[in-house]
Amino acid sequence: MDDLQARVEPILRSIRGQWESTVRSVGHDAHPRLYLPHEFTAPCASDRFQELYYWDTHFTNLGLIRHDRVHLAQSNVQNMLYLVRKFGFVPNSNAVYHLNRSQPPYLSMMVRDVYEKTQDRGWLRAAYEPLVEEYRFWMTHRVIAIGLNRYLHSATDHDLTEFYQTTLVDRLGLDHADEATMRETGYHYVAEAESGHDFTPRFRGRCADHVPVDLNSNLYEYERNFAFFSRILDLDEHQWLARGAERVARMRRYLWDSTLGCFNDYDVVRDEPTAIAHAASFWPLAYGIATESEARSTVRLLARLEGPHGVSTCARSAEAERYQWGYPNAWPPIQLMVCLGLARYGYHDEARRVARSYLETVSEQYSATGYLWEKYDSLTGAPGGAEYEPARMLGWSAGVFIALAAFLS
Repeated sequence: MDDLQARVEPILRSIRGQWESTVRSVGHDAHPRLYLPHEFTAPCASDRFQELYYWDTHFTNLGLIRHDRVHLAQSNVQNMLYLVRKFGFVPNSNAVYHLNRSQPPYLSMMVRDVYEKTQDRGWLRAAYEPLVEEYRFWMTHRVIAIGLNRYLHSATDHDLTEFYQTTLVDRLGLDHADEATMRETGYHYVAEAESGHDFTPRFRGRCADHVPVDLNSNLYEYERNFAFFSRILDLDEHQWLARGAERVARMRRYLWDSTLGCFNDYDVVRDEPTAIAHAASFWPLAYGIATESEARSTVRLLARLEGPHGVSTCARSAEAERYQWGYPNAWPPIQLMVCLGLARYGYHDEARRVARSYLETVSEQYSATGYLWEKYDSLTGAPGGAEYEPARMLGWSAGVFIALAAFLS
């Protein structure tokens, strides 16, 4: 990494010394947080985001494991398995008000990462049934007629109007409206909150009507992981291989966007792809779903997403600039997933460019401010904006930094 190595190493050392500052515990239900039986790592050392967040933790764990904190990564996973046993799914976080939705499913990936480090078959066996229960949640409560999955929620009418009046008015500047409008709008935006991309132009304000490409890619990875776990535990792997193959066939039928030349979100109500270019189209590459020709076509999308300081969530548009999961924000998990997808199909120069861009951007901002940030502006490299003031963060910002530093080493 030449001169970049000299800038990266002190930040890696600093991160290594900060993990313990994010360790939290909730010994009993203490409103607004739910009890968790084990310690966990919060995304931030102070201020906001002091709960155990679902999909954030997958990317955090990648850093914890590489920094010899597998016990903390395993503790995070144990808490999520506990939540599945108690609620039947992993909530958005252990905040009480997040019990009406989940977040992008990564628990099987987290279990696999811990197992591959510990090789503890007994622990894996105990984790297997809760994992299957969580998978059933997605396949029961989030599946639609075409056999693919969407984001949704279990919010009450009161939840929906409150979400509109507080979160949407505050963060998106929506006008106050009548009850019916608030419920209808809130219905889709709470689903969008479950997507983790809260908020984004991807779903055109109707998230519950869409089949997201990254969600279905993740669930394919679950099916692949279940086959892997089944081989280790002497269980039947064939059902999982068959489910994965069926999902890929359905994704190719419904999610391949021939106009954009990539897998894309599908609007099931209007029977059309969204036609909005976004980085989640690289998830099928990261998990090996795409064919070589599909990958080659998808890589061309980089020209619309990549800036001097990272890969933006969505392509440029006036609408995309309203949202924090829009343009020009470059979020840490997107940099890693794009990098992994490119490398998996042999686009090593592009993958190294994406990895280096993130490391350079984080290093510059760390030197200027003394912090890692929740997201970055792909045009300027500054902490990313839109919706609320950027948050100082360890969490997935650190986890991705560690993972991409290892990738380039």
